[in-house]
Amino acid sequence: MAVRMFGTFLLFISPGCALAQDVLVRVQQRGDPAALQYVLHTAAATSEPRNGPVGKPLPSTGDYALRDYKVVRTSTGSALGAAMEILAQSRVGSFDVVLARQEYDSFSTPWRWLAALSGHPVQVNRITWFLVATDGIVRSGYLVARPNAYYWSVRLFEPPRTSP
Repeated sequence: MAVRMFGTFLLFISPGCALAQDVLVRVQQRGDPAALQYVLHTAAATSEPRNGPVGKPLPSTGDYALRDYKVVRTSTGSALGAAMEILAQSRVGSFDVVLARQEYDSFSTPWRWLAALSGHPVQVNRITWFLVATDGIVRSGYLVARPNAYYWSVRLFEPPRTSP
């Protein structure tokens, strides 16, 4: 544990503790018995893989909808980004967290180029997260991308409580 002094404030940093603004995301592809788990740091707008226990499930909201293959905030009508489906959405502190499935054709290898030229491009599905602050600023990133993976389930959790 590190202690830093900034003016008259003390900041305690412990590598094992999760901040209140963290969201645990459990992603599972249909047919795959192993779920992938990530932590989404809303304060830094970053994500990273993380295994371990989860806290309580976060309640789902209905503030975002899919219109013309875009994730749209229903209250303002503003589009966040392209998507094929919305997998999960919740409110965490002062942020809205939205997870969606995006789909695109991949040309990353010579075999995929040949498949595309023959009329059968390889479609890659990517699980993308959007962070929306109360002032409307949007940040996004992605957790996982897999070819030909169309059916996903996503659940959002609070970080587990750590005892003092």
